[in-house]
Amino acid sequence: MEINMAKSHWKEYLYEFLGSAILLFLGLGGIFLANLETLPSVLKYLIIGLSFALAIVIVVYSLLGRRSGGHINPAVTVAFWMNGLMENIDAIFYIIAQLAGAVFGSWAAFLIFNWRSPLLALTLPSLDYPLLLILCVETIIAFLLITIIFSL
Repeated sequence: MEINMAKSHWKEYLYEFLGSAILLFLGLGGIFLANLETLPSVLKYLIIGLSFALAIVIVVYSLLGRRSGGHINPAVTVAFWMNGLMENIDAIFYIIAQLAGAVFGSWAAFLIFNWRSPLLALTLPSLDYPLLLILCVETIIAFLLITIIFSL
């Protein structure tokens, strides 16, 4: 039964793949552009933040997001699943599609922008803070994201 459901929802999985790929491609493109010139740090962060925000708006409000729900984040998919809003098989394939799309979008950005080092877009926590604090902050941010989504 669940396999038949997965076969009937392949378009939604494809849309999640494409949405995640677009998010990473445009977001990483913003990182690349922000690092082309010697810009003030504030302007660099603004460019990067706006590129990710624009990518999310494009994905969520396009056909991709309207058809699949525009999760583009495994944490959102897990929240939908835990609230009984998704079947097991759909949650699994959504997460697989999101991860694969993120890898593809990152790879495409790396090739198109001709980066010399993939470390430019690598997110690492600062060593100035304890790992437990970083984990707590990430958890709170994910909680706030999901709370906002469920309140809409």
